[in-house]
Amino acid sequence: MSNHVSDEERYKRINLVYECIKEGMSTRECAEFLTLMGCPISNVTVKDYIDRMMSLNMEKYKEMKQIMESHKPQTIQSEEVRTRVKNVVVALNAGYTFEEIAKTLGESIFTVYRDYTKRISYLTDEELGNLDITKEMLENINNSLKEKSMENLKRR
Repeated sequence: MSNHVSDEERYKRINLVYECIKEGMSTRECAEFLTLMGCPISNVTVKDYIDRMMSLNMEKYKEMKQIMESHKPQTIQSEEVRTRVKNVVVALNAGYTFEEIAKTLGESIFTVYRDYTKRISYLTDEELGNLDITKEMLENINNSLKEKSMENLKRR
């Protein structure tokens, strides 16, 4: 079986990829969907077709890139994420659990945990100060988390 397609078929597939992305599918979801619809395609080929759209129709290409960009997870550079990190730190310092904070913020536990364990380390001392997060607060939280961890071990 040959993986080569005619230029006409490739053009049709590029437009199918466009429609999938426009509907909000990720590149992987698009590949799965098109494969299920009888048009076997890989995630890599979907990405290639997105790039090829640039030379076919710049407006559609820009639209797809904008949609895909909106699906990317936000980073610590985002003001929204910085505010959430601050809220997580304040709540942890007040004694709330990751589960309670996640429920309050409407986020997953994993996101709240990642905010504290990973994202906060990306902030400089100045950025921490701008968010009113002190080294003392972080030390208190770390000590509290260690104590809770030790208590959990003792219960077993």
